[in-house]
Amino acid sequence: MLLLTSMTALSAFAYEPDVTQGRMEFDQSAAEDSLVPTGSRKPEGPPLYYLAKFGRYPSFSDAFEWAISLEKGKYVLRSWRLERDEKGVYRPRRAETIGIELSRELAQAAYTLWSNAILDARYSRAGFGLDGTSYGFSTWLRGIGFPSAMTWSPSKDLPPRWMVEAGEALLTYGRAKERDSAAILAKLQAISNRSSAYRQRSGPQNRPNKSLERTRDK
Repeated sequence: MLLLTSMTALSAFAYEPDVTQGRMEFDQSAAEDSLVPTGSRKPEGPPLYYLAKFGRYPSFSDAFEWAISLEKGKYVLRSWRLERDEKGVYRPRRAETIGIELSRELAQAAYTLWSNAILDARYSRAGFGLDGTSYGFSTWLRGIGFPSAMTWSPSKDLPPRWMVEAGEALLTYGRAKERDSAAILAKLQAISNRSSAYRQRSGPQNRPNKSLERTRDK
């Protein structure tokens, strides 16, 4: 009796998808307040054990990626462009690669921000569009592997957009002719503090995400 009662109580709060497949399950009103997990797999190209990696993948133009790695005691940020072929598929060949050295403090700020955002990723019912830009985030954590996550054209003032802002800021910093290391460090730390405060204020049990709410057809 106790087991049956527990199962009944649990099912009352579980999301109930449409088994007839006649309903679209995405919910445009769902809060997009975390990245979406995309698995854990080894990178296709170097560097292998990077601290943080970011990619911007537009629907109709070339992509850009960067990665921060520890190489012979130095922290290096490398960024590159990925071209498209005639079918619109990104080529694995990297073009216009630029590498710069980072301070340990800046590398630590990026690593901390990336690892926390990726480990906090979860699936959402907000859905994705056809056009726009997808953004990829990944890291290497010893004993865990290569966890990764993504977001698609985030517009709301929530953690996914903050992460895109951080990724774009590092991309710009890595490819600029003049660099302000104090400014980029302050930006990463500010986003990290803001993200941490958001997680503490609205933990998983309190987030306004409808992915676990029971839905009913009206």
